[in-house]
Order: sequence, then structure tokens, then C-alpha cells
Amino acid sequence: MRKTKVDKPNRVSYVYKQTINGTKEEIMPLYCPVKELDWCENWNPKAVFSNSGLVEKDCIFITSDGETDIVWIVTDYDIEKGHDIMMDSWEKAMNYYLETGKILTGLPNF
Repeated sequence: MRKTKVDKPNRVSYVYKQTINGTKEEIMPLYCPVKELDWCENWNPKAVFSNSGLVEKDCIFITSDGETDIVWIVTDYDIEKGHDIMMDSWEKAMNYYLETGKILTGLPNF
């Protein structure tokens, strides 16, 4: 019997509390692999898999962190509930975008 080599995945989970100055209806659609191009200076997903073309449950997108590909899977998307996001830079970038309609530059890559 042949055996298949199975590698243990490198998984990371973050919890981070943010304060975004807007309503859930304004904020949630901006957490989208396509919409983030509007407010995130260095955002450049390599691929997006989505039935609607935007963020939705079961949406998958791939980003690169140097030589490592990062696969993002949206397991739940509920505008009514909202969700935690992991980085301070997102909070600053989104608040700036909601206030000015422009991308905040000079933040760390994410």
C-alpha cells in the first residue's frame, strides 16, 4: 500500500478589537478582497474565488507575504453580527477612508 505524505498545516488565528467610525452597513462591505483595493494601499490579492464577485460566505482569496501564499477562507459573513478583524492598520485605514474617501498611505504592509 502506498502512503501519501501529509504535512501539518501552519495555521494562525488572531483576535483583535477595533473601533471603526461607521455603521455595520458601511463597514462590513469594505472587508472584501475586492473592496479593500479602495482603502488599503498595499492590498493586492493574487486570486479571488467568489460567486458574487465580492466577499460572501465561502469566498476564498489568496494573498502573498513575500514567498509565502496565504489562503483566506470566509467561513461566515453576516453584516448584522459583524466580526473581529486582526490588525490595527485596518482600523486606521478604514477610518481614514470613511472620513476622506481616500487611501491612507504609509501603513505597514498587511
